[in-house]
Amino acid sequence: MNKHNHITINHVTISNSNLQANKHDISNELYEFLKEWFNNSETISCKTSGSTGSPKTIHIKKEWMINSALATIQYLNLIRNETALLSLPIAFIGGKMMVVRAIVAGYNLIEGEITANPLKNFQEPISFLALTPHQFNVTYKENPHKIESIKTIIIGGAPINYEVNEIIKTLPNDIYETFGMTETVSHIALKLIKKQSSFSVLNHVSIASNKDNQLVITSDKLGIRKLVTNDIIKIISPSNFKWLGRVDNVINSGGIKLHPEIIEHKLSEHFIGYDFFVSYEPHKEFGNQLILIHNKPNLETQKISLSNKFHLPKRYIFTNKIMKTKNGKIARKKTREILFNNQLLTNT
Repeated sequence: MNKHNHITINHVTISNSNLQANKHDISNELYEFLKEWFNNSETISCKTSGSTGSPKTIHIKKEWMINSALATIQYLNLIRNETALLSLPIAFIGGKMMVVRAIVAGYNLIEGEITANPLKNFQEPISFLALTPHQFNVTYKENPHKIESIKTIIIGGAPINYEVNEIIKTLPNDIYETFGMTETVSHIALKLIKKQSSFSVLNHVSIASNKDNQLVITSDKLGIRKLVTNDIIKIISPSNFKWLGRVDNVINSGGIKLHPEIIEHKLSEHFIGYDFFVSYEPHKEFGNQLILIHNKPNLETQKISLSNKFHLPKRYIFTNKIMKTKNGKIARKKTREILFNNQLLTNT
């Protein structure tokens, strides 16, 4: 830890010796994290998002966080004296790792606003930024030139929708989709959106899949041994995979397993600017049948067609009550509960 005992924040070098003196120049969250980082403990406490089970607090070794940071720094060629913006909450692994990368790489970290558009009131040039898909969407719509001026952007926390994906393909800078979770110490794979269709794992990670096509991750550098995730994947090569969806979202209709995320990707061009998701309702013959829940008024369903007939929703339900989580993901379960309570989902 000796070589990772200081950080440059807002152009000021901060270490354990002057952390208290700089307390009022940084947020309380950042101060508390740095205090924890500079202490003698081998671990950092972190909240999980619930990707592999119920949300909980886990303890991650600082050594693993350094290893994760080193791999990302090498992959993205992040260098000393560059400037990055912290626009993710430090309560979660994404924000914590932006700080650790600054410590390890030696770049200057500017503490920004944790808002939907962190660049709105920000003028200083930066070369590295991490955002959620919702943040990217809002920021690009309001400040496209600011987004285009940033050399490297990583986007994570939720899947990138069709609209954002198509926008990114037209931009001049390098924008990556990340894949990972708290248990893997942030991302373990990256996808350069304008050039790649699959994720490439970082150099310390090996991947496999089980009989149910769930992703299995191993990394000695992260203290991970055969971690079975809830993500369904297709392995392209020993270092590349395509993400297909979540095992907990799979819909069984008449014995056919349907992956909502795959179907949503195919249908997304019909819902640009609107929220939607594929779900199910009880069916007396098939057990469940596929439905689509959306907030797009006057949807012309007759114009929607798919080559796979099983992927075509049997019913389209309009609602203005599509719920979302704090990080912008559609809350499928909560939205379904509201619709059930309103008796919009009924037996057929």
